[in-house]
Amino acid sequence: MKALQIYFKVPVEVRREDGRFIASCFLLDSTQEGPSKHETLAALTDAVQQYMTACCNDRTIDDLLHRHNLHLPGDNEELVTGHYIDVAIQLKIPGLDRN
Repeated sequence: MKALQIYFKVPVEVRREDGRFIASCFLLDSTQEGPSKHETLAALTDAVQQYMTACCNDRTIDDLLHRHNLHLPGDNEELVTGHYIDVAIQLKIPGLDRN
């Protein structure tokens, strides 16, 4: 079985409340929190990876892309700067091992 690796940059919001870090992104209904910014962003990255993998596995990824109006930027569009996490998902593709 072959696999395809896909990389995303996902905008996130991180804030500090009562000595803990809380991170969220538009893809998830829940937040992640932890004692350090690094641990919190790692947990959020893992949650987004699991969510995106599930969307690919159950073939709802098109609905997700349309619902959030996600698309590749055109030549005349600027990327918005801010805080992002790097997310990678691996899709296993059955039937590509034929020789």
